[in-house]
Amino acid sequence: KRRSTTPEHIENIVHVAERLAQQKIGLLIVIRGKETLDFHLQGGFSLNGQISEPLLQSIFDPSTPGHDGAVIIDDNVVTKFAVHLPLSEDFQQIRQYGTRHSAALGIAEKTDALSVIVSEERGTIAVARDGKLKLMIEAGQLEKEIIKFLDEKFSPKARYSTIFEANTSEKILALAVALLLWYVMVYQFRI
Repeated sequence: KRRSTTPEHIENIVHVAERLAQQKIGLLIVIRGKETLDFHLQGGFSLNGQISEPLLQSIFDPSTPGHDGAVIIDDNVVTKFAVHLPLSEDFQQIRQYGTRHSAALGIAEKTDALSVIVSEERGTIAVARDGKLKLMIEAGQLEKEIIKFLDEKFSPKARYSTIFEANTSEKILALAVALLLWYVMVYQFRI
């Protein structure tokens, strides 16, 4: 069972994003949802680090080799850094942004992850989720977006709803086929 990110970890992510936005230093953090990211990641370095402001700031320091890639957060842990992500081809959304936003949107199109982006050109914070880029206007908005994402993915209610709501048509079809087979098998034995 995966744990959701703690309030302290969320606070660390938000503080680093705000600080780097003020300094116009780029950042790209991907918080894994329920789907695996492995098929979409290239390169990078493995890490098993606790989410903290010093760790995140050191990774995104422009003088370090890993600052241009993405940081992957999975199960309360920074698992990789300096990772390359698939680029989005949704030119309508990314036309005014750079590679970092294109990569954030690319992983959000292919998985259920949430990406946090800081633009080094504009000093703005955005998130990418479910194939959409969203600019964060206020400082508290990022924290709310992360909490909402984690609640939807990892709360007990989310686990229950996923079991019963995901792939509903496939489940109904499977049930219908099973009932049909049962009927045919039982009917044949009665004759």
